[in-house]
Amino acid sequence: MATTKKVSTKIATSVSELHDEFDDKKKNARHEPLKPGSKILGKQKPQSARTLITTPVLTNRPVNAYIERVVNHADGQEGLWLWYFTEQSEYVGRMKLVEINNSTLQEIEQGFEWDIPYSPKAAEKIAAESFGKTSFIFKDGDSKTGLTREEFLNYKPKKF
Repeated sequence: MATTKKVSTKIATSVSELHDEFDDKKKNARHEPLKPGSKILGKQKPQSARTLITTPVLTNRPVNAYIERVVNHADGQEGLWLWYFTEQSEYVGRMKLVEINNSTLQEIEQGFEWDIPYSPKAAEKIAAESFGKTSFIFKDGDSKTGLTREEFLNYKPKKF
C-alpha cells in the first residue's frame, strides 16, 4: 500500500506572504560565503580581532618623513628642518604660507614655514611614531633622496 504525501496548495495572495514562504524554506538567504576562506559578516567571536575596510583610518602615523634643507628668508642661513605627512593627510612641521587676493578670494601660495629644527632627538621622536610603510626622505629644493631609518636618525649634513 503506497502512501501519498499531501502537498500544500496554498497560494500566496501578497508579496509579503511570498517572502515569508521563501524565508521559511531558507531559499533566499545565503548562509555560506561565495569565496573560500571568507566569513559572512556577523557577530565577532570573543578573543578575535576584526577590522572593517569601510571604517575610517583611526591612527595618525607618519607616512612620509622629511629632512629638508632650507634657506631662511630673513637672514639667509641654511639649516635642516623636519616635517612629515600623516595618514590623516595632515602636514606636521611645515605650514603653507598664502596670500589672499581680496578681489577674487583666491589663495596664492607664497612658500612654506618650518617649525621643527633637525636634531637626532627630534628625528627619533618622529621615527618612534612611524610604521613599516613610512618613507624617510631627504629633500633639497626639488630633488629628493630616499633614506634608511638609520640614516634619518643620524643624518650627517654635507657642507652646503
